[in-house]
Amino acid sequence: MDNKNKRFIAMIMLEYRIYFIVLAIFAVVSIFESNFTAASIEILIFIALAIYHVVSQKSKIRELSDYISNLDFCVSNSIKNSIADFPLPITIMDLTGKILWHNSIFEEIAGESAFEKHISEVVPGIEILKILEKRNDININVNYNDKNYVLVGNVIESSTDEAKEYSIALYWIDKTKEVEFAGKYNDYRVLNSIVLIDNYEDIVKGLPQSDINKLVGKIDQTVSNWVSENNGVMHKTEKDRYYVLFENKDVINIIKDKFTILDKIKTVGENIEVTPTFSIGIGDGFTIQKCEEYAKIALDMSLGRGGDQAVIKNDSSFKFFGGKTEGTERNTRVKSRVVAHALKELIDNSSAVFVMGHKNADADSFGAAVAVCKMADLFDKKCYVVMGEYQTTTKKLVEEMLTEDIFKDAIISENDALQMNLANALLVIVDTHNPTYVDAPKLLDAIENKVLIDHHRRGPNFIDKPALTYHEPYASSTCEMITEVFQYIKDGAKFTVKEAQAVYSGIVLDTKNFNMKTGVRTFEAASFLRRMGVDTVNVKKIFQNDMSDYLERAKIVSNAQKYKDRIAISSCEDDVEGMNIIASQAADDLLNISDIKAAFVVCRNGSDIVISGRSLGDYNVQVVLEKIGGGGHMTIAGAQFKNLSMQDVLAKLRNAIDESE
Repeated sequence: MDNKNKRFIAMIMLEYRIYFIVLAIFAVVSIFESNFTAASIEILIFIALAIYHVVSQKSKIRELSDYISNLDFCVSNSIKNSIADFPLPITIMDLTGKILWHNSIFEEIAGESAFEKHISEVVPGIEILKILEKRNDININVNYNDKNYVLVGNVIESSTDEAKEYSIALYWIDKTKEVEFAGKYNDYRVLNSIVLIDNYEDIVKGLPQSDINKLVGKIDQTVSNWVSENNGVMHKTEKDRYYVLFENKDVINIIKDKFTILDKIKTVGENIEVTPTFSIGIGDGFTIQKCEEYAKIALDMSLGRGGDQAVIKNDSSFKFFGGKTEGTERNTRVKSRVVAHALKELIDNSSAVFVMGHKNADADSFGAAVAVCKMADLFDKKCYVVMGEYQTTTKKLVEEMLTEDIFKDAIISENDALQMNLANALLVIVDTHNPTYVDAPKLLDAIENKVLIDHHRRGPNFIDKPALTYHEPYASSTCEMITEVFQYIKDGAKFTVKEAQAVYSGIVLDTKNFNMKTGVRTFEAASFLRRMGVDTVNVKKIFQNDMSDYLERAKIVSNAQKYKDRIAISSCEDDVEGMNIIASQAADDLLNISDIKAAFVVCRNGSDIVISGRSLGDYNVQVVLEKIGGGGHMTIAGAQFKNLSMQDVLAKLRNAIDESE
C-alpha cells in the first residue's frame, strides 16, 4: 500500500480514537460530580469498546486496505506505481460518473481535488451515457478551459470474493496544439474554382467588335475585383472561362456574402439585350487533384441546374447558392442532331428498347415515352413502356395509345420487364434524372446500356454512367426535347395523330398551356406536332377535371393564407384520388391572385404528404423545396414526405422559405 493510502486509513482510524477520548472525558466529569454510578457505567463501556476496537482493528484495516486497493485503478499491483506516475491526467470513475481516484496531473486540470465528485461537475459537458455506450473503445473530444482533450479509455472489470465490480478509466490527452494546427490547415488550404460565363455567345451576338471588347473588359474587371477582394488568384483560360484559387477561409466569407458576384455580373451588361450570368464550380477536396476534379463536377452541376449559381462539391455532398433566374434558351439545334445520331446508333445495336419515366407518370413523362417507342419502331426494334401507377390525365392518354398497333402489348410492369431477356437491351429514362424517382428502380440496375433525357434542374442524385445524356434544364419539357430529336432521327419520320397528341400534351402540361417557361424552340416543337394533325380541342379535353375535383381545388384556394406578404400557402387533409394533381392545379390558381409571387400547396396523398410549389419566375420554388428533400424547376417544384404530420411538413416548408430569403 502506498503512503497516500496509508494516510487515508490512518485518518479514518483517528475518527475512532476521538470517540474514545470523548467517552473518557464524560467518565472523569461524572467522577468529579460524585456520580459514581454513571462513571462506573461509562468506564465499563469504555473498556468494552477498547477491547472490541483492539480485536477488530486489524480486520477493519485489512478491509479498508482491500477496498482502497480496488479503487486504486482496479489494476494489478505490478503496474499501480507506474500508473500513479503516468505523465497523462487519469481519472477513475464508477459507472455513475463519480470520481473514485485521479492522479495529481488531473488535479491541475480541475483546479482542485475532485475526489467523490461527479465528472460533469468537474468538467461540464461530459455525458457518462456516451462514455458507457463506447465501453471498451472510449474516444471522445472535450473542450475545457480553452483546451481540447481527447479522452480515451475503457470500462474495467475487477473481481472480489463477493462480486464483480466495474469502473471507468479515462486518460486525458491534450490535443490543443493539434486542433490549432488543424484549424490553420483548414483555413489556409487552397480550393479550386472555375467561373464560366453562361451565355457568352448570346451576349456578344450582333455586337460590333469594339463593343465586344469593352463588354468583355468589364466582365474581366468585375471578376478580377471579386477575386482580389477575397484574396484569391485568377487566370483566364478561355474567352468565357476563369480559373480561380481561393483559401478556404475566404470561401467561407464568400458563402456568408451569398456569392454577391452572381448579382454584380448582371449589372455589367446594362446596354445589351441579354443579361450575362455566371456558373461557378468550387472543388473542396483533400488533395489538389481532388479539388480540381470536384470543381469540374460542381461546374457541371451548376450548368445542369440552369446556370446563374454557384455549387460547392466536397467528398460527400453538394452545396448550392444562387439560381434565381431561369437558364437561357439556346437557339442552336446542334446538340439535338448529335443526340439523334447517337440515339439512332444505340437503338440499332440493341436487342430491345425499354423506356420508363418517373413514379406516378404525368403527361410529359408518358408523352416522351411514346416518342421513344415510335423511334424504336422506325428501326424495327420492339419497345416496352415500363410503368407503375400514373396520374388521372395520363390514364386518358394511355387508353388512347392502347388503340395504336405498336402499343397494344407495349405497356408493361417492372416485374414483367425483369422476366424478359435483357441482354444487350437499351433502357431510356425520360423526365427524371434521379435514380430514386424512376418508375422501375430494379430495371435501372438490370440493364447496363442507358440513355437519359430530362429537362429538370439537376440535383445531387444523378443516374450513374449513362451511355448518352441529353439534359437541358432550359427546355420547357422532355416532350419538347424529344420532339427535336425525333425530327433528326430519320428522314421523313412522322407521328400518327394520337402519338403526336400524346407528345403535345406533355408540352401543354409543363408549360401550363404555353404560359410558363416557353421559348422559340417550344413553339417550333409544338408547330411540328400540330402539322402531324394534333387537335388542340381534344388535348384540352384530356386535361378537363370532373366536378368533385374542381370543388376540391376551389376549397384549397379558399383556405390559402399569405406568408411573408407575397407567398401563398394552403393545405388540405382530404385524401381523395388524384390529390397531387388537384394540389398542383390549385397552386397554379393561387398565382392568379395579385401580388402573389409564389404558391405552395401541402396535401395528403395516401399515407404521404406532398407539396406542390409554383411561381411566376421571379421566385425560385426549387431552391426552397430542395432544402427539404424536393426538387424541380425554378417555377415548378415538388416534395414528398413519409411518416410526418401535416403540421410538421408546414413547419419544414416555412423554415425553408425563411432560409431562402
